[in-house]
Amino acid sequence: MPTVRTAVQAGWTESRYNIFAWPPGGDDPIVANLYAGTMGKVPLLEYALLKSLDELPATHPVLERLAERGLIVDFDERARLEERRAGSLARQRRIRLTICPTMACNFDCPYCFQVHRAATMSEAVQDDVAALAEKLLATSGAEELSIVWYGGEPLLAPTVIRRLTRLLEAACSKHGAGIRASVLTNGYLLDREMARMLAASRVKSVRVTVDGLGPTHDATRHLAGGGNTFDRIMENLSARIPFPVEVRMNVHASNIADVDALRTRVADIARESGNKLVFREAHVYDSEAALSRDEMPQLLDEQSLKRLSLDYGSMRLHGAKARCCTAQAPFNVSVDEKGRLFACDGLTHDPQYTFGNAATWDPARPEDTATHPENRHWFIRGSLDAVADDEECQACIWLPVCVGGCPKRRMAGQRECVFWKDDPESFVLAQYANMGEKRRDVKVGPEEVGRLAAPVLRKFGVARAWVYGSFALGCANAHSDVDLIVEMPPDVVLGRSFFDLRRELKEAFGRKVDLHLPPNDSARTEYVRVLERTKALVFDERSDG
Repeated sequence: MPTVRTAVQAGWTESRYNIFAWPPGGDDPIVANLYAGTMGKVPLLEYALLKSLDELPATHPVLERLAERGLIVDFDERARLEERRAGSLARQRRIRLTICPTMACNFDCPYCFQVHRAATMSEAVQDDVAALAEKLLATSGAEELSIVWYGGEPLLAPTVIRRLTRLLEAACSKHGAGIRASVLTNGYLLDREMARMLAASRVKSVRVTVDGLGPTHDATRHLAGGGNTFDRIMENLSARIPFPVEVRMNVHASNIADVDALRTRVADIARESGNKLVFREAHVYDSEAALSRDEMPQLLDEQSLKRLSLDYGSMRLHGAKARCCTAQAPFNVSVDEKGRLFACDGLTHDPQYTFGNAATWDPARPEDTATHPENRHWFIRGSLDAVADDEECQACIWLPVCVGGCPKRRMAGQRECVFWKDDPESFVLAQYANMGEKRRDVKVGPEEVGRLAAPVLRKFGVARAWVYGSFALGCANAHSDVDLIVEMPPDVVLGRSFFDLRRELKEAFGRKVDLHLPPNDSARTEYVRVLERTKALVFDERSDG
């Protein structure tokens, strides 16, 4: 009698990134896979079969269902993570240039880590920045330049924004690249006139920080010379704004009670004004600046962080990431008002971390032309190599989610671990319960994805589109990202319109969109194959047209 080939003999093994948890009073376990970014219940029988792969026949139909959710794999997940890391150092389709037109600020926030300086970027430095952008585009072959106006408070320097935008537009035109910008601002100067100027300067989105309602906000986000700011910011948000605005609340123990009320206030302003306002939270749990000041807000404790990370979506299941942050991409650069270059925008206040100057650094010869190449090398390769050599990180089940954590913190000898690191089962139970609450009022099936996406997909000439991951599997919630694969007709090249398509889809869904083109055979990794097993067709121009 012939020997039956088992699933293990066929190359299948349980994913090392499964987290199982049993709900109270329930028979079926809940499983989250941190590599594929899936979560849901598994019938007890399927769970038993999953744990018996060495006896299960390789032809058993359950294998396909388990593989669709990433619960079993036929490849080395850690090796694939390393491949994704290496791939992230190759060509970038979009480069990010973070520009500080001034490091001055009209606010004096107790938890702010920046050292403010009064100078504004000179025209000579602006010319150097534009020349650098041209070199970055030429060397990277990128299809889009994404500008982030940062500071300091960037709206204190509107003349720099206007002039430098024109120079950057010319650089992008020369290389056939698209251009778009965003602004990180305290919102105090974002009146109608400023908003019109920003829209004319290619700004497509703005982030404004608000720390609570009225007195709560004014206690931490006050003018540098003293004075309240909340009412004026609300007035600015109520005026006509021609681009989406993310209203971000820095949540600490002193203002946590205002989170829901501020969320409601922002939603009311959006409804009454017609502006596109989105509410987000950032969690203040570690601030060296705050610790050194008498007016320090009370920082969040671990339990509050865990709850907030679930309630407001900061612990989302995205699937495996290639890197922790944009500072680890080789052609992303931050520049201060004097033309000094930094890998991380969180270090632009401290000249000791500069790696070069806009006037002299050449991305085609990054090491030779850097004044302090080690400051760049750490972010581009050193921090990732450190994670690869960190046995604790490599063995950690959370590695696909955090990718080793913030490289700036690791540079200081610290590890930034996820809040749920030591209690993964509780994370799964809490996240699943949270998803169930969000599902009650949110339609998140493939049909709804297709309905919302169809007008945008037709506009850009897309032939077919699939949703995959949580939406395809029926485990999406109000915070889930939309993962789409789009296929163009044979004679149509999407090119740099890729970014416009993604942006318009994001506006249509009101949530983040991860957009992908079908990989060719040479680029089709096992990870992509796993994702494609979950996909559901949501648009076909041949049948929908």
